[in-house]
Amino acid sequence: MPRFCPDHNSGLQTVKEAPGYSHMVRHGKYLAAIPESHIVKIKTILHYYEDVTSCPNNRVHGVPVAVVSGNLQGMVGFLDDGEGQRPIAMEIGQLGQSVMVEVPMNTVVRTVLPTTV
Repeated sequence: MPRFCPDHNSGLQTVKEAPGYSHMVRHGKYLAAIPESHIVKIKTILHYYEDVTSCPNNRVHGVPVAVVSGNLQGMVGFLDDGEGQRPIAMEIGQLGQSVMVEVPMNTVVRTVLPTTV
């Protein structure tokens, strides 16, 4: 359950002492609640890949894919159409951003088949 507190030291201290507290993250002027699964996703990506960037979600285009082997197995994202090595955008929804990471193309499969309508 979310907790709301005044934005002053005593209120922030109350939040920091709550069970499960890790970090405070802001999205613009507002605090963002990041689910544990997204924290694990970010930590995993940063552990295995140094060359990582971010991109606003509204600029992400492409086909849905899943990583089926390797260090990021089980993660999903969007892959731009094209040839050769290119980054996969993995969404961190509460921040309105996607993490852009290049994974080997042989570890990625498309999760939605194209339609011929």
